Amino acid sequence: MKSSTKRILTTHTGSLPRSKALSAMLVQRERKKPIDAAAFATELAANMDANIKRQADAGVDIGNDGETPRVGFSTCTTERMKLPDGMLFIPGVTDVTTNYLEHPELVANRICAAVAAVGDRERIIAEDVVWAKLKTLSEGAALASRRLWG
Repeated sequence: MKSSTKRILTTHTGSLPRSKALSAMLVQRERKKPIDAAAFATELAANMDANIKRQADAGVDIGNDGETPRVGFSTCTTERMKLPDGMLFIPGVTDVTTNYLEHPELVANRICAAVAAVGDRERIIAEDVVWAKLKTLSEGAALASRRLWG
């Protein structure tokens, strides 16, 4: 593991930009539509190389894949892991780090994909969490406002 006693090393989390072509293929793959595997591999490799170079050029000390090979982390976890019996799953169906709104159809597709992966619609939590998160956002903003403006 890279470390330093002379300065704070930089890294990041989250998605980095992808080409329109790769983004389109990722959405198609997420929707379980066929994609050209060779074209996907080529486009993915080019995007990964570009994102690794951009991180280095920006001075990032500890780079990562920037979510380049997937739509997002929470939407791919069910492809790699089995949900333990009795556990509920809260799928990440929207991205709170961007300034765009996901189309309701995309959100529905992501929820349905989570249900298909888990195998039981009763083990997926989506709507209630949204309202709880928005309430927490509002309460946190009010607390910060009181701290900053009295």
